[in-house]
Amino acid sequence: MSLKSFLTNYFDINKCPIHIPRQPNYFYIKIAYFGGRVEVFSYYAKNIYNVVSLYPFCMLKELPIGNLIKSTDNNLDNYFGFCYVSVKVPANEGLRAPIWAFRKEDGGLIYPTGNWTGWYSSEILKKARETQFVKVEVHYEHIMYK
Repeated sequence: MSLKSFLTNYFDINKCPIHIPRQPNYFYIKIAYFGGRVEVFSYYAKNIYNVVSLYPFCMLKELPIGNLIKSTDNNLDNYFGFCYVSVKVPANEGLRAPIWAFRKEDGGLIYPTGNWTGWYSSEILKKARETQFVKVEVHYEHIMYK
């Protein structure tokens, strides 16, 4: 009902058209999205504050919308979208909680160190490269938004 209300009363297709990706692009984008990390590092706390959610903050950031295009540019800094990469997450003694997710065959997520390949968002790739010294090698195909 809320989608119908939004499309009827607020959405202007001329200002922001909705582009629905087709197969296999949909599949690549779907597997590049991961849920958030939730872990308990301490079983006791004092002066707890009620923090609502990080979700509203993230929704204020730029989101991938627009026309899908495929690119063969291997420079991660040149696009905003999704790509197939090889990653190397170092086993750093000072790294308490890696932000890099790996989806297991059963669908569960782990945050390991080591080497693997997969589809990821360009923005999490950039963040992991800058903050956790993750090595990223971009492969043959990327899905960008223009």
